[in-house]
Amino acid sequence: MNAARPDTEEASAPQAPRLLHVALLLAACAGMVHHYGLIDNLDSPIEQRSRDYVRYRAMAAAAPRIAVEVESPYSYRILGPYLAGLLPFPDLTSFRVLAIAFSAVLVVGFYLFLCRYGIPGSAAALTVFFLMCNKFFFGFSLWNPFQINDVLTLCLLVLLYWAMLEGRWAVFGLALFLGALTRETAALMIPVAFVRLAESRTLRRDWWKVAVAALPAVAAYIAIRCIVHPLKGTPLSEAFGRYVTKLVSPASLFHLLVSSSWPFVLFPFVFYETSLKFFRGRKYAVVYLVLVFASTLFGAENERLMGPTFIVFYPLLAVMIRDHFQGRRGALALLCACAFASTLSASFGAYKLPHAWLTLALAGSATLIATGAALWCRLSAARAGG
Repeated sequence: MNAARPDTEEASAPQAPRLLHVALLLAACAGMVHHYGLIDNLDSPIEQRSRDYVRYRAMAAAAPRIAVEVESPYSYRILGPYLAGLLPFPDLTSFRVLAIAFSAVLVVGFYLFLCRYGIPGSAAALTVFFLMCNKFFFGFSLWNPFQINDVLTLCLLVLLYWAMLEGRWAVFGLALFLGALTRETAALMIPVAFVRLAESRTLRRDWWKVAVAALPAVAAYIAIRCIVHPLKGTPLSEAFGRYVTKLVSPASLFHLLVSSSWPFVLFPFVFYETSLKFFRGRKYAVVYLVLVFASTLFGAENERLMGPTFIVFYPLLAVMIRDHFQGRRGALALLCACAFASTLSASFGAYKLPHAWLTLALAGSATLIATGAALWCRLSAARAGG
């Protein structure tokens, strides 16, 4: 048996329910495409100054050549805009087609990932729906499809995590290579893979497999920076100096640690025994979360930068649903309502709230209600047990 086998049991759900779940999730994904809407006012001078999409449109327009007139770090994130530029549609349509397609890939891939590692099909499907209700991780790249690299990165992280757990280093290397062409986030999986090997006590034997798998990605990373010479940009040291102040900003920490994951942000504390058990055998997951948090100190948009944490947070949420909400249909329906309520925003979406404070009020209320449902499940289980 492969020494790098996953540390949870493979699910044994029959194939027919899984196909039904996939069909329902794709239907839900189509509904979310409509719900999150599409960015407008693309030609507004204010929008053009404040949105990254100006750079990505320029990169797509340059395809099939590589754009060199875009400032860094955008100019290095070539895969998404390049693919959009190869499509025979207007740029907004091209980006939107790709955003919808890769969102569907993420939905199906993440569902299969959860089923593979011990989550029953119904709990896995609910967890994926909850991910779709995260307006920052899932919804933003549908509303602003020029941020296609966001959803591409999430798809690649599923593949990277899956390949790492099963020791499929050729697949890991391919996903890492594509990640080097997409965003810098994928590189975080290299140290995480070494920690995973150390935790499974196979580091001495298999370290070279991770190193070899990482070589194409490192070569791609270097090659891009040799080929592309941006006219201007923000060096990493300058970006870090600008955004490291998040560590002492209560508002920034709130956006990073709370609003990025509501209405479920308090669940790991409500079911703290489950959380401790989950991380006790997954020190690599803790390292990964720390690295993702550290990476947010190099950028501005807090919730979006926490997006890569989904590959740890939502599997933990899936375990909680499996272990604590089984048979509690009323509580699960309430969680679905709370999750959907948290999708609404005054900033983006097809149905914007009229005031910014309503975004906080609605999401905060949904979080309190969902947390109350979790506490009720915990207390009722404790009473039933004794």
